[in-house]
Amino acid sequence: AELEKLVADKEAEAKRLRGELDRAKKGQGDAKGLEAKLKASEDARKEADKGLRDAVAKLSECEKKLAEEAAKRSALEKSLKEELEKLKVSGEGANGADEREKELKKVVEGANGAD
Repeated sequence: AELEKLVADKEAEAKRLRGELDRAKKGQGDAKGLEAKLKASEDARKEADKGLRDAVAKLSECEKKLAEEAAKRSALEKSLKEELEKLKVSGEGANGADEREKELKKVVEGANGAD
């Protein structure tokens, strides 16, 4: 009877240990799955970072072009003002100055429309 009890205890312990082993194996599988998800998440983050850097570079390029166009516009406006002053100083008739002013404004508006 004592031997049967000892055998039953050992079988129960073996069963318990097999259960723990199964849980440990399952935990390893879960860990591998989590590692794969983590790697995929890191890859997605790197891709998002790259996309963000590209977008910032494009934005910077657009801002640079916009500044160049603004400088061109400013130069055209300055030129227009200078031409108008020359016309006024030269004493051209009011009609001649008005016509020249209209022509120069069209040029500036055309340049602004090309922006």
